[in-house]
Amino acid sequence: MVCNSYIKAGDSYKFNLPNGTYQVFFYSGRGWNPNKTMPNGQEGGFVANESYSKDEPVTLNYQGLEYELIPQPDGNFTTEQSNASEVF
Repeated sequence: MVCNSYIKAGDSYKFNLPNGTYQVFFYSGRGWNPNKTMPNGQEGGFVANESYSKDEPVTLNYQGLEYELIPQPDGNFTTEQSNASEVF
């Protein structure tokens, strides 16, 4: 894991990463508990409806990458299933 952040629904966050190839993972759910211990020992996690997914690896070379995670009719973004041990 290079970096992560809790991003509240409707908010945004910008990660500043060096050039390289990355795979983005998504962890979502309901009811944030800042004291929940995750598989990697990190603190903070959802207490209900947990979902784990991932995007294809992407190579960044002096460029940005933006995700807008709002369901769209006929949207062009899909993720693959993942799991807690892969995400964390």
